[in-house]
Order: sequence, then C-alpha cells, then structure tokens
Amino acid sequence: MCYFFADLEEEEYPTWEEINDAIEKLDGRSFNNFVFEINGVAMMTCGGGNLIEAERRYVVSYVSADQNCSLINPEEPKDKEYTITIQTPDIHWLVGV
Repeated sequence: MCYFFADLEEEEYPTWEEINDAIEKLDGRSFNNFVFEINGVAMMTCGGGNLIEAERRYVVSYVSADQNCSLINPEEPKDKEYTITIQTPDIHWLVGV
C-alpha cells in the first residue's frame, strides 16, 4: 500500500503529474482512495479504480462549507450500478491557506 501525507504551504500545491499519478495508481484493492484538502476550506476525494467491464470506475466528490457534489459520467445508463471500493485515504494532501 502506498501512503502519503503532506501538510503543504499554499505555494506547494501538488502538481498535475502527482495528482494524475495518484489517479492512475487507484486499483480498488491495494490503493483505492486519496484526498486533496484545502485546510478549512474544501476537500476533493477520489476513490475506486476498480476494473469493471474492462474500464476503471471512480467516485469523485467535492465538499465545502456551502457545496457538496459528486462527479458523474452522463454517458452511463442511469439504471446501471457498480460496487466500488473506497476505504481510508492512501494519499492525503493538506494544503494551508
């Protein structure tokens, strides 16, 4: 299992390459969740990565004081359900503001 915790200053946001690398590692088994949190302001979680019907499936959520939403794929049939594994975050980026 890969675990990373970073308490970063505002100018030390993770790069797109680091975030993309974390997404690509999600496999629904040994690595299944990460969190990007702006300290006290908002949080984005990405989890899953399970291989279902030859495609990786993910859950992406955004939470702030006044908003809570999840990213959905509008091309998926509305009656289709998947079981996706999400446990304790393997990576947690905490960015100060």
